[in-house]
Amino acid sequence: MLTPSEYDHLCDQLITLYDELDRAIIDDMVRRMMRMGKVSDATSWQAKQLQEAGLLYEDIISEIAQHSDASAAQVRTLFEDAGVQSIRNDNHYYTDAGLEGIIRLSDAALQTLNAGYIKCRGELRNLTLTTANTAQTAYLNACDLAYMEVSSGTMDYGTAIRRAVQSAADEGSKVLYPSGHSDRLDVAVRRSVLTGVGQTVRQLSAINAGDMGCDIMEITAHSGARPSHAEWQGKLVSLSGANAGRIIDGVKVLTTNDIGYGTGDGFGGWNCRHDWFPFIEGISSRVYSDERLAELNARNIEYNGKMYTEYEIDQMQRALERDIRARKRAVSAADTAVKNAPDEATAKQMQELFTAESVKLKKAEKELSTFLDQTGNLPDSTRVWVNGFGRSTAQRAVWANRKAVNNSSIDKSVGNGIIKSNKADSNIVIKPGKKYSSSKRGSSLISAARRQELQLFEESVCKDNIETALIIPANGKPFQKTSGNERKVLFTVEEMNLMSGGLLSHNHSNGTTFSADDIQMLVQTDLQEIRACNSEGAFVLRNTDKPLPDFFYDSDLLEVKLTEIEEELLPEMQLQLINGEITFEEFDKGIQQAAVEKLMNEYGFDYYFEVR
Repeated sequence: MLTPSEYDHLCDQLITLYDELDRAIIDDMVRRMMRMGKVSDATSWQAKQLQEAGLLYEDIISEIAQHSDASAAQVRTLFEDAGVQSIRNDNHYYTDAGLEGIIRLSDAALQTLNAGYIKCRGELRNLTLTTANTAQTAYLNACDLAYMEVSSGTMDYGTAIRRAVQSAADEGSKVLYPSGHSDRLDVAVRRSVLTGVGQTVRQLSAINAGDMGCDIMEITAHSGARPSHAEWQGKLVSLSGANAGRIIDGVKVLTTNDIGYGTGDGFGGWNCRHDWFPFIEGISSRVYSDERLAELNARNIEYNGKMYTEYEIDQMQRALERDIRARKRAVSAADTAVKNAPDEATAKQMQELFTAESVKLKKAEKELSTFLDQTGNLPDSTRVWVNGFGRSTAQRAVWANRKAVNNSSIDKSVGNGIIKSNKADSNIVIKPGKKYSSSKRGSSLISAARRQELQLFEESVCKDNIETALIIPANGKPFQKTSGNERKVLFTVEEMNLMSGGLLSHNHSNGTTFSADDIQMLVQTDLQEIRACNSEGAFVLRNTDKPLPDFFYDSDLLEVKLTEIEEELLPEMQLQLINGEITFEEFDKGIQQAAVEKLMNEYGFDYYFEVR
């Protein structure tokens, strides 16, 4: 058995590899479009595009070959690790029942594991090879459309090329199924691997249960299950059918047919995160009570004034995340077009495209941020990750968006975090020149009574989901602020002006470190110290004596800088994850903490974790 959370991050590392292929295909298409040339003689122009399409096909096949070995190695490791983790999880239930547990896999289990790997590897290769055909077709279609639009006079050359580049980002790296259905490469890979690994480990659990003389399995349950799966999650199932229909521990035992085992839309089918684990009659008790299952399926999350189930909210979040990935691909394609434009006029057209796509990206990111604020859901960086996007491309996208926004006279506010106020407001205190020496700053300056008040505050809010802040001004009475939002506290300009030289503490109950908005808050209001507390202690960040670059005063640019550092640290962290040195949760939080620590150390801040 694998837990739902283990399924959630099963494909993260593999998707990164296929994102490289995705980006290579789109970039190759765009570079060839930039060499398209002016539309002239129909025969020679079409002959040139056919030749480019053939070369494009060959290049993609070459890219696929380069990624194949690395992909096969990661898939094998993924299957082996999943098999080992599945046995560990199952053994907890066997040992709790007084049984010895699984010491080694039987021959049948080993054959199942190997067969699952071979099948998944072959399916991934077949799917990936179809991208060469779909990309070639998409390239020719885009070129043909551009030719017809320009030659008929309905569109100028620059506009037609812009549309061709947009088409490359939208259609370039898709896989084509025999049914005619197509999907983005990352979507197809995630579905194939999640389904393949899930089916394999479920078979392993069933084989091991048979070896242990166990016929009844309990199905895992998770919030956000699709309605047809919510009907049987958390229930008991008989592998052989011999115990089907009996009432055990208050529930009727189901058959494998009742849960759709072996079908695409049933238990263990497409994208299913449910699994099962051994239930020893007379010893085991159900993990999922009827009351707990009812809570998982409740319509209890509010968004835009309506109530939704977690499944509905998850589907909404996935759609917003897909939109952001698509926007990032479009920005990246436009960036490639700018760099490979054959002349100044085309470069200007492509820069306009880059700006337009950047505005769309920032709008999509803001929409997701608003959604997360309202629902209390946490962001999933792996779902919006696009390989190669995040360094200079991301920074140029931020500036392009800001320029477009300024030109449109649209006010922009500080982003998500503990502060939200108008940047253009002249009443906000910004004193980048005033800093504090190492010996006279932070909580070391507050009185014993204030330190006790700080301790009591952090102990009282560290586990709360609603974010609350305590401000201890340098001169004046401390005050608390709660905005009733799970992810940020809003301050007025007057409250911000009271913070200079003071201390601010707030809660991050999920254990995350400081956000870009938190860091900006520290430097913009000239706080001495900012703290983010959780159940184990508090992250502490104390101000610096060094002069700071402009990006520290802009949360968007600061976020870009932190993303750049995360990308630098990613290979080492991925290796630790693959080697089993850290868990997925430790990976997510660890890479954020490492990026913040590296940047803070570079500019002389004091950054550490204070254990309670």
